[in-house]
Amino acid sequence: MTGPPAGPSSRGGSAGQGDRLLGDRGRHAFRWAALLFLLADLWLFLPGWWEFGAQAVVGSPERDMGLQFYAWRDYLRRALLAGRLPQWNPHLFLGVPFLGAGQAGVFYPPLWPLLFVSTPLATCLERVLHLWVGQVGTYLFARRVECSARGALAAGFVASCASTVSYRIFAGGAAHLDAIAWTPWVLLGGVLALRGRWRAGTALAAAASSLQVLAGYPQMVQLTWFGLLPFLAALAWADGLSWREAARRVLGLLLAAAALTALGSAATLLPTLELALRSARRGFDPSWVTLLSLPPLQLLTLLAPDVFGATWSPAGFWGEGYPWETTWHVGVVPLLLVPLGLRGRRGRALLVPCACLLLLAFGGHTPFYVPFARLLPGMGLFRGPAKHLIVLTPFVAVLCGLGITHLARAGVRRAPRAGWIACGGAVLALLAALAANDAPPAFFARWARAVAGEGEHFYAVAAGPEFVRAAWSGARGSLVAGLGWVLAGLAGLAAGRRWGGRVAARVVLALLCLELLCYAASRQEFFSAERYVPPAELVAVVRAEGPARVALLSGEEPNRAMVWGLETLSGYEAVLPERVNAFYNAWEGLPAHEQRYVRFVARVDALTRLLGQRWVVVPAGVRPDFALRASPPLEFRARVAGRDVWRDPAAWPRAFFVAEEEVVPAREELFARLTAPGFDPRRAVLLEEPSPLASSARSPGEAAAPRVALRAVAPEEVRVAVRAPRAGFLVVTSAYDPGWRAWVDGTPVPLLAAYGVVQAVPVPAGRSEVVLRYRAPWPLGLALSLLGVLATVGLGRSCPAKRVEQEA
Repeated sequence: MTGPPAGPSSRGGSAGQGDRLLGDRGRHAFRWAALLFLLADLWLFLPGWWEFGAQAVVGSPERDMGLQFYAWRDYLRRALLAGRLPQWNPHLFLGVPFLGAGQAGVFYPPLWPLLFVSTPLATCLERVLHLWVGQVGTYLFARRVECSARGALAAGFVASCASTVSYRIFAGGAAHLDAIAWTPWVLLGGVLALRGRWRAGTALAAAASSLQVLAGYPQMVQLTWFGLLPFLAALAWADGLSWREAARRVLGLLLAAAALTALGSAATLLPTLELALRSARRGFDPSWVTLLSLPPLQLLTLLAPDVFGATWSPAGFWGEGYPWETTWHVGVVPLLLVPLGLRGRRGRALLVPCACLLLLAFGGHTPFYVPFARLLPGMGLFRGPAKHLIVLTPFVAVLCGLGITHLARAGVRRAPRAGWIACGGAVLALLAALAANDAPPAFFARWARAVAGEGEHFYAVAAGPEFVRAAWSGARGSLVAGLGWVLAGLAGLAAGRRWGGRVAARVVLALLCLELLCYAASRQEFFSAERYVPPAELVAVVRAEGPARVALLSGEEPNRAMVWGLETLSGYEAVLPERVNAFYNAWEGLPAHEQRYVRFVARVDALTRLLGQRWVVVPAGVRPDFALRASPPLEFRARVAGRDVWRDPAAWPRAFFVAEEEVVPAREELFARLTAPGFDPRRAVLLEEPSPLASSARSPGEAAAPRVALRAVAPEEVRVAVRAPRAGFLVVTSAYDPGWRAWVDGTPVPLLAAYGVVQAVPVPAGRSEVVLRYRAPWPLGLALSLLGVLATVGLGRSCPAKRVEQEA
């Protein structure tokens, strides 16, 4: 058996190839690097703490952090501190699975210590912690690929400050960023497994992959391994490992890590898969799979990150997709170092995963992506081929680190002085040309209008003269800054020709850190969590008459109802059950299978009344039109906290009794009946299949009116006392879900889908007590996760004290 040849010693700046990950000198450099990473991360968040103090929340209030993740983190914190495992979220839509949604991170261990601090502080500490974890992982990965300590430091800054991370911090995708932090640790485990420490490397790769799933972003596991496998194949070639031995190690790594990852993450994976397979994402839709592909033209952002605008610029973002998905910027100075990093075999081996991931990132712009996605199970659940850039970035970062390593050791090859002068002169000429053109050139106007009018755009752009001027101003500024960094980087490299490689490496490293930290700081936005403080008087008015839903139309995002402890028909949720998604589509007149994350119900009609929307909150002094058009009209109830509260007297209670049933097997026809004008849900409950109640059991009984009383209402349990004059159905206007179970007087009974979307329980005549409980499949998953943790730890600890001896 042949193994990888021994690499350079730690004296030469590489990670030692012995048993230890780092030698004594390497550990000293690692401690300083870890400290520098932490200080840099704290510096990035200092402006938010300076402005808002302990109430600072990192991210944009108009993106995922403000719209979604803050509410999720707050709901998780309050539930766990109350001793309750949050499985169901009753606050949004008609109620949706919380644990099964995955991104809530219920079983993600790094979130648990943050439960004991306030939610705003926890969001900032979560970002600092995961930035640091990603930087440390990239540093160690770079050292194993034989970067020097300075090169690994540069790689850590590139990977953490690139647009794939810093722009996502602005967007606020907390689960995405948590999972991204573990990507370099998976890559590090793969390298260890290939180079002889198979057990330790496999355990590390499996543990990091499990944490990616537990963080709530299983797609990140798929993306990471799409980069790791071609890299290991190329690295085996670079190390001189035989193909047979390399295949044995890599295949063993893949199979063992897949099994351990599935076990270790089962607590989150099982509920997530259960929801995904009955969500609107099931099946394979090419238009969904290729959504958010990287347009090749937007690789211009490598030089000028804002050449297509930004969400905060006057022209807005006029490129395709979302800017945090389709913008790829790793810094200009790092790109100048990439050619130097390609000098050795290991540097050239990094080109293989880079090429594979870049082609996958192009997605629908290539002819092979859809056939490739059809071959692999599970790819139909995910969108966003451009997300492959997330994994591509650490490989480019390591190439940059190798560039600094080679620069310090060998300097810059002696190019003619005229060459340096020509490069610098060309950059200066471009800078002068851009600075002299205040008015947008004709070619730019045509090009900007063409880009803004074609492809996938999620921001409305009016491509008129004002847009062209604003777009040119932003693009020109970004190009000038990019060319300025090109000039600075060339000057730093030229220093190696005069003063030697070590001086040049220090200068270029300083320029690199300065550029990347400035870029990362420019992406940051903060807001105060005071906006989430619930107005006590408003909450008291809405809760005064028992459980009821409220429409928040006074400027609040839908998910704020979670923080205020209220319930609404609106919401922002990444994965909706297919039944709920289809119901809202029928209600809004959309195609049945269209997927929308945000639903905003701003109306009063027969369905809002059926579903118990009793309250409407609008800005003070605003009289909504539907308040007057509704029959009976809405009643003004109170003015509190700068808002007017209106009450709908025709809203139905949360639970009610219906005696008759009508079977409508086709869901499309059922929803059409439900949304048709004049539909009266009190006449009969609409079911998709006949109920188990015999027709004789529903014969006319006593004339007394039915009585329904809610005894207890909790997120995962509802108790209702029913007095029915005849056998019929108790309808509870919470979303029908297979996780709910029903008991009548202690006897299990089938739970039915009423009106295609809410719950119905068959009840007998007379008095009865109905109990509804929701249980996600987490107990089995938790047991499997504990087994996976033990197996992973056991595999890692069983690693021999010394590396496998390598044959000559």
